[in-house]
Amino acid sequence: MNANSRSRGRGAGAVLVTLGLAAYGLLGVGAAEPAAAAPVSLNLTYSCVFPVIGKKQLKVAIKSDVPARLPVGVSMPRVVFDTTTTVPEDTANGLLSVGAETMEGGALAQAVLTVPEYPDGIAIKTGAQFPRTFIPPAGSFDVRAV
Repeated sequence: MNANSRSRGRGAGAVLVTLGLAAYGLLGVGAAEPAAAAPVSLNLTYSCVFPVIGKKQLKVAIKSDVPARLPVGVSMPRVVFDTTTTVPEDTANGLLSVGAETMEGGALAQAVLTVPEYPDGIAIKTGAQFPRTFIPPAGSFDVRAV
């Protein structure tokens, strides 16, 4: 936190990216266009460690469109995720109590994708940013990764 009472919320960004990457890692990476994509979603609860206020539980909703099937030998297309993390009221209150007014930042995440063709796994790294989000004076609030 700096003198302007602004919090760099790297923890929430890590949540967004880590969960998005977890789903991304399960799906694979490639460059071919899919014949058809199907909407998928996943809701997770994640523990995130914030500076000063400590570990908090956050709920993350992940949505994307991914191919339902791919022919053998066809690479998985790039998958874009829409992730929304709900910061609960007690966490918002904790951030406000240490003088935070906004949360913004970015995160890097990594995972290992293990498939029959690569039993030792494939390292996958990704990143995301979340724009400045104002912390409301009361209640929970949502943060979206971009």
